[in-house]
Amino acid sequence: MGIAVEADGDAGNAMALPCAALEGTRCSIYAHRPGACRAFECRLLTSAGRGEIGVEQALALIADTRKRIDGVRRQIAALGQADDRLPLRERYADAVALAAETPADTTSRRRRRTLEATMAEITRILEAEFLSRHGANASSTWPGTPPLRE
Repeated sequence: MGIAVEADGDAGNAMALPCAALEGTRCSIYAHRPGACRAFECRLLTSAGRGEIGVEQALALIADTRKRIDGVRRQIAALGQADDRLPLRERYADAVALAAETPADTTSRRRRRTLEATMAEITRILEAEFLSRHGANASSTWPGTPPLRE
């Protein structure tokens, strides 16, 4: 299908992100998507389907999460990482590394701490609300993000 695959350590292979088949927020090959995509179940969608959360509440959570992600994108750009072709987690890791390499003034230290806290919160939300915890879909902390505290 022409979708890039990367080695993912002990987990085997994983699709490179962002996915080349993604157009905006939609999959352009949905009817022919890979098995990993077919097997993925969004926890929020599953919860809404079971009636555990209302559709309006789910949509509000999605909108809030997107708003937070947009904020992270702005924070990353403010730290000097402007390559928006990379997945967000890689841009985040690059921005934090770049900030660590530059002379730290009060503003840059504050920006870095704010970015780290915001990314940790987004990771927590994604893992708690969107990512499945079943089998191969089990969530894990994104590389380069601070570990979550239970």
